[in-house]
Amino acid sequence: MSEDLVQGDTDVAAPPSGHPGTEARVWAARITECWRSSVEGIIRTGRLLVEAKADLPHGTFGAMCARDLPFSDSTAQRLMAIARDNRLSNPAHVQLLPASWGTLYELTKLSDEEFTSAVEQHVIRPDMLRGEAELIRPLTHPRIAQPMTDEEIAAGEPPGYEHPSSAGMDAAGDTALDGGSPAPMPSGGLAIAHRRVEDADSLDFFPTPLWTTRALIEHVFAHLERRQHCQYQTAWEPACGEGHMAEPLREYFRHVVATDIKDYGYGDYLLDFKDSGLTNNADWIITNPPFNDSADFVLKALKLAGTGVAMFVRLAWLESLDRYERIFQPHPPTLISFFAERVPLHKDRWEEKGSTMTAYIWLTWIKGAAPRAPFWIPPGCRKSLTKADDGKRFKTRPDAEQAA
Repeated sequence: MSEDLVQGDTDVAAPPSGHPGTEARVWAARITECWRSSVEGIIRTGRLLVEAKADLPHGTFGAMCARDLPFSDSTAQRLMAIARDNRLSNPAHVQLLPASWGTLYELTKLSDEEFTSAVEQHVIRPDMLRGEAELIRPLTHPRIAQPMTDEEIAAGEPPGYEHPSSAGMDAAGDTALDGGSPAPMPSGGLAIAHRRVEDADSLDFFPTPLWTTRALIEHVFAHLERRQHCQYQTAWEPACGEGHMAEPLREYFRHVVATDIKDYGYGDYLLDFKDSGLTNNADWIITNPPFNDSADFVLKALKLAGTGVAMFVRLAWLESLDRYERIFQPHPPTLISFFAERVPLHKDRWEEKGSTMTAYIWLTWIKGAAPRAPFWIPPGCRKSLTKADDGKRFKTRPDAEQAA
């Protein structure tokens, strides 16, 4: 065993030779001593785990974690990954690191280039949050959600993420995100191989004015201090229709996947978002959900999104015993954002000069974030956030004109 691991442990004897059970308990005592003490302690805990795993007889390490340590075997694996990362143990970096093993583990997933850039831009710092560490990771490293461990729940840590294997590829085995390659399917491929189209009457197609989505980023995300994060993240619009919301999202996010249950001539894939087999590759899920299925849409999004969910809904959507019991009580939104001016929506079409008596809001959930006081999106967004070419990009459909 290296000297730096032994030095300072005057109150815990070095592992004795003898019965494996005795050795494991001594290892457990020394490891527990280091647990959650500081950045150095976290790294040192990981090193002790590495040493213990190499020293103990085969099969003993897992039993020690389950029986004697204050954390699980999966947490032990993450701590060992931290210890093996030479960048984290570099004395030049230790003073910059947060004393959170969950955040440190996210940093182990960075490439050297990403790590160096994050240090230079002061993204890696002692007070950084775990969610910020996730933002550094590029979209070429898709993620799937990993269940929270008991100690993560107790510590209030949001769930961690692992790189998927081929399950994260699309049906052709392609994970590229740009350069003309197919867009990645948000489900990891096989789960959305089927296609399902329902009658138009059941789909509640109400295109969202483009400025409304820009207001989400420019005001709501800015208020939540998430505005600048979008350039590093991916978004999934699962009810994209003709792209009225997905296109503005593309102006902010590094990559956007657009899907719908019906083919409107736009989007990357046809799929039923409520399909129970779907898994996650997206940081954010942002949409104007079908009114009849909105509660199920929200619950599915909260399950799948890596960072957060934003839903554009009617103000009256806040009412209802069903939504209270299924959504708001167990999953209170991080922020309720009211539009100070009305947002006009029209069935089957978008009208630049439309009007309405219905009030709409943005509901935003950020995983691990506490609810905040309500927020008002200021008036004037319709004028300031409407671009000159919006009308040319999204003209009223001929069939909608005839139906109007």
